[in-house]
Amino acid sequence: MSKAKKYYWLKLQKDFFKRHDIRIIESMPNGKDYILFYLKLLCESTSHEGFLRFSETIPYNEEMLSTITNTNIDIVRSAVKIFSELHMIDILDDGTYYMNEVQKMLGFETEWARKKREYREKQNLVKDENKTTQRQCLEKEDNVRQELEIEIEKELDIEKEIKKDKEDTYVQSDTITHEQPIITITLNDKSEYPIYQKMIDDYKELYPAVDIIQELKKMKGWCNSNPTKRKTKRGILRFINSWLARKQDESSTYKPMINVNEFQSKEISLVTEKPSDEEFARLRQEIEERIGG
Repeated sequence: MSKAKKYYWLKLQKDFFKRHDIRIIESMPNGKDYILFYLKLLCESTSHEGFLRFSETIPYNEEMLSTITNTNIDIVRSAVKIFSELHMIDILDDGTYYMNEVQKMLGFETEWARKKREYREKQNLVKDENKTTQRQCLEKEDNVRQELEIEIEKELDIEKEIKKDKEDTYVQSDTITHEQPIITITLNDKSEYPIYQKMIDDYKELYPAVDIIQELKKMKGWCNSNPTKRKTKRGILRFINSWLARKQDESSTYKPMINVNEFQSKEISLVTEKPSDEEFARLRQEIEERIGG
């Protein structure tokens, strides 16, 4: 009867490269080569439970280790000395190398055990798929109902958007669309939205305190500088109107320095022209008296 085939593996801890001894070795000149050589020795020793020996009568020497691991002989000599000093390997009296960590890192299974494990995994997978199918059937009715409700809500939202767009959309006549635009603003799809003279005239009438051309240039620059915030074809007119309305409000803001209603009782009137020195002195005296009283 043939010997059962075994599969071996090393259970390497996730913090292996954070260990103090590994970090110390890795920081040395050629340290990464030492670590790679150490991992190769671990793999080579798995089928012998950590022992490294060419045969029962012949132990490995450094030249042989260099050959089987494809490692430079100088690296091998330095690494073996370092590993021995750090008690990562032991060199026995008969010349055998023993990897101290292998016993706690080693895992294996036979060919029969592997096939049995794979069979059980397949059986468990079939059971899970059956459970999933049953659960999906139970949930299907609820999902259909929820999908219908979502579709209805989407249609209502679309109708609202269409209605809102119709209210916000600037209606351009055929004669306008044949004109050359005065300026364009880049949209989110990288197309250019045209602004025609008639639109500018309308904006001037709506926002008389605003320099329309200058603000449109600012909008164009803002969109070019903020490509992720560019507007859609539907939303660009709303964006323009909001911008111009804000500028109109800023330009029309006025806060008087004197409360007119308060001083009317004192028969003090506000003047739009610069007062004379006498008038200024009289006003100042009346204000001081009022404050002092």
